[in-house]
Parts: sequence; C-alpha cells; structure tokens
Amino acid sequence: MDVIHESGFQLEGKAAELYEMQKVPSMFAPLADATINYINILENDIILDAACGTGILARKLRRKLGSDYKIVGADLNKNMIQVAQSLNNNVADSCEWHVADIYDLPFNSETFSLVFCQQGIQYFPDKNRALLEVYRVLKKGGRIVLTVWCKNSIFMRSVSRRLSDSISEEVGSKALAPFSYNGELLEPILSKIGFCDFSVKRLTVNRIISSTKDSIADELMSLPIAESIRDKGKKILRSLVDGILEDMEGYVSGKNIVTPQDTLLIQARVRNKV
Repeated sequence: MDVIHESGFQLEGKAAELYEMQKVPSMFAPLADATINYINILENDIILDAACGTGILARKLRRKLGSDYKIVGADLNKNMIQVAQSLNNNVADSCEWHVADIYDLPFNSETFSLVFCQQGIQYFPDKNRALLEVYRVLKKGGRIVLTVWCKNSIFMRSVSRRLSDSISEEVGSKALAPFSYNGELLEPILSKIGFCDFSVKRLTVNRIISSTKDSIADELMSLPIAESIRDKGKKILRSLVDGILEDMEGYVSGKNIVTPQDTLLIQARVRNKV
C-alpha cells in the first residue's frame, strides 16, 4: 500500500512494523499468493512492484521465480521501505527497493515488462497521472496487474462501525477507504492512456487474524487512522477491541477469526508505442 499526498494515509514508525507483522500475514500475503498464481510470468520479465508497502508481493515473486529475475519494489513511504530492507533474508535482500513517488518514478522509460500494484491504486488521488507514469516505465507490450478490494469487507465493516460509535463517523469512514473504489472504473482510464486487453477477475481470499485482544489491538494500531485511536487513550482502544471481537464471534475458527475478502484482479497490456 502506497500512502501519498493529500490522501492522508500515512503509516509512520511502528505502524509500518505492525503492518508487516499483522496485515501482511493476515491479508496481503494470501492475496499476493492468489495474484501470482493467476499471472503468467514470462521468461526474462523485469518486474516492478509499485506501491509495494513492505514488499510482500515482490518477496513472493522472488520465492517463486528464483534469482534470475530482476524484481524491484517502490513505495513513497520510507518507513515501509525501511522495513523491507531490514528483513535481512536472501529473498528481501535480492530485491531492489526504492523510496519513490508513483507520480515520478526514478526509472527510465520502458524499463519494465510487468508492473504489479497490489491494493495501491485506490490511494492515488490522481489515478490517471499514476497510471500514465506506469505506462511510461513499461516496455512495448508490457503488462500491468492491479488488485482492488471489493466493498464487502466483513471485518473492516465492524471496525468502521465501532470507530464511528467510539470516535467519529469521519474516522470510521476513513477505515473503509481502501474498500470504497470501484476497480472497474479503471478500464476507460487505462484505455485512454494506451492500454488494451483489459480483463477483470474476482478473487476471494481469507483474511485470517488471531482472535486475541492483542492481535485486534495491533490490527487497529496498524491502520492509517491509528493516531485518532491513540489520542482517545487505552480505554477507548479496549472498548473497540471488545466490540470487534463481539461482532466477529460468528467467524471464529479455532484460534483465528476468518473472514472472506473479495478483490478484483485487473490486467491490461500496453499497446504498441510510437
């Protein structure tokens, strides 16, 4: 997840570490697996993971493809990139990491043959400008693969409702921002820029979160609106955790809360460039 400009979605300091510890295993790693399993990676593909967050998709690609492919991760949030760089394993170390603005990527034109953007496009205030920049760095015939959450997020609806009741409707609405964009609206934007062969597939992944109070608290404190929760104090945090656990009682399986989460998997290809 890239967090940029006036969108207001910033993950700072410990929040980026919590994102890696909490959200990556519960949601973004399963999504990366589902996405990669559906995409045909070509021999000699040069790959960019745009708005990479802590780089889980890039790392999953490295594990699947081995060391022969160039894999680059880029995110505006320096804390996310610092976490990716600090993982200290061969998978992360063999990827290239950049702090970079999606509107001004530090790469030459036609550098990449395949660009992924996992749950990032909905955060870009100017989607046309962001996709124009992706188009610039893609080779002729290059492909873009985007995932965009669908609106039906059982867990986050509970989070949003509890935040609205305990803090404010504005904060509750912000929690649902990642699920508020209709990915099918991207087709005319991509087509006008110079992409073709647009396709959309719906995928379902399970969001798996430990049903402990600490885990739910970490989930909340890894959200971009964590500061609003922190400002209200520990009593409000405990109340939020208890309310969410109550809402999720019907989704407990063993020691985990398991909720289905739908996403759109969107693909397009660069038409021949002049």
